[in-house]
Amino acid sequence: MVAPMRKALVLLAVLAALPLLAAPASAEPTSEQWETRFAPGRTPSTGHTFSLFNAFNDREVRYGAREHGINLVWSPGTTREWSLRRRDGAVAPLARNARYALYNVTNRAWVRYGERDTGINLVWSSTPAYEWAFVDFSDPATPVPAGARDALHNAVAGDYLIYGHRNCGINLVWFTDGIQMQTPWGAIAGC
Repeated sequence: MVAPMRKALVLLAVLAALPLLAAPASAEPTSEQWETRFAPGRTPSTGHTFSLFNAFNDREVRYGAREHGINLVWSPGTTREWSLRRRDGAVAPLARNARYALYNVTNRAWVRYGERDTGINLVWSSTPAYEWAFVDFSDPATPVPAGARDALHNAVAGDYLIYGHRNCGINLVWFTDGIQMQTPWGAIAGC
């Protein structure tokens, strides 16, 4: 009689703990994770540097050496090492859904979609690739205001770049590949 009672108590304790294992509400999958953090008082525009901040993991992505994948790392600091270029080269306020080339001033190279053996399919390029757009699903026609949280879309991948756990390379995934990876215990198999 004690064994069935003990099993029932253990089962009850496990069931009671299940809500604690669930991802917090802030971990709901979303592609609107990115903020362009310009210097205070600076209007978000091409031709100026900014930090590419991910609100999901509370870090900015910056250039940094790594063994696998593209040389990008997460940093708690503010490096403002990114800039955007329009196809016509004009300096103008950032517009949602417009395509830009994404440049890293530290590495002196452009980021574009490219197949690779390990990590997220991103590569460095010596020439601009106008394939990045900031998207706000609730207000797509407005300019990108300071502090806005947007989705970062890549036209070549046809997908949104998001934070997601990976076994090697920076923890970035494409939205359609990685929304299930948003939990702290998940990881994409392989590299």
